[in-house]
Amino acid sequence: MPHSTEKVPQSETMKSDYYQGLDSIARQRYDAKISTVGVDPYLIPPTEQKAARECSIEELPGLCYPDIFMFLIEVPGYSAGALKAYKSMDAYRFFLRGWVRSLLCTRKDKFIITSKVIQFEGITENPHHVWTIIEPSGLVVSGHCTCMASSDVVCSHVAATLFALDACVRIQQETSSPPLPNSPRSRRCVEPARDVNFSYPNKRRKTIDENSRQSTPAVPPPTAEEMKQFYDSLASSGAKSVILSVLPGYCEEFNSST
Repeated sequence: MPHSTEKVPQSETMKSDYYQGLDSIARQRYDAKISTVGVDPYLIPPTEQKAARECSIEELPGLCYPDIFMFLIEVPGYSAGALKAYKSMDAYRFFLRGWVRSLLCTRKDKFIITSKVIQFEGITENPHHVWTIIEPSGLVVSGHCTCMASSDVVCSHVAATLFALDACVRIQQETSSPPLPNSPRSRRCVEPARDVNFSYPNKRRKTIDENSRQSTPAVPPPTAEEMKQFYDSLASSGAKSVILSVLPGYCEEFNSST
């Protein structure tokens, strides 16, 4: 039986204190979200969770930004224009500011990702508790947060958690996959700090150009004998080179032949 359609009876699922505090309508929505995994993510014991940054690529879902886009585009409040400029979204700023903490991963038939998202910079008390359910392929099934906005929609805290997980996946892909032949990473080497140029790119480029000009050997001008040999070779070739028409000793022959 495909696990994507299998649902566990809710009567068999233990529920968290958070669930018990929801009203009947919110409980129905919550039950629908967790029906594909048959467990309340807020009750997963720490022994079954692993920090996402410590997971290998095989221990993480294949999440990438298109999966985040496809999940959020179906949510009220997220437009295609906003998702195209996702770096200006509150959710992405939460991720960049490091507000997504304790990003943990649990592997069952699907991945259950949990996190804590702080509310303000430097204030770690009473964070929002987030979970998302993701297929191994990266397809985001559902997500939830303890903030008020997540009762019937997907809030910025859930989206920030997805951005944080996407970063973990990309880091693991970069570090665990073998580099392609002749790719920049295959040619990458570690330089001693004393040899690294930390100047701004424009200044560094100017310095390189100046050094290249200084290192180019000067070409001496041709001698009079070399120039005469060159003009003689032109004249004997039979070609009517324009330069011969203005040179004494060659112009007479050039003009008589024309």
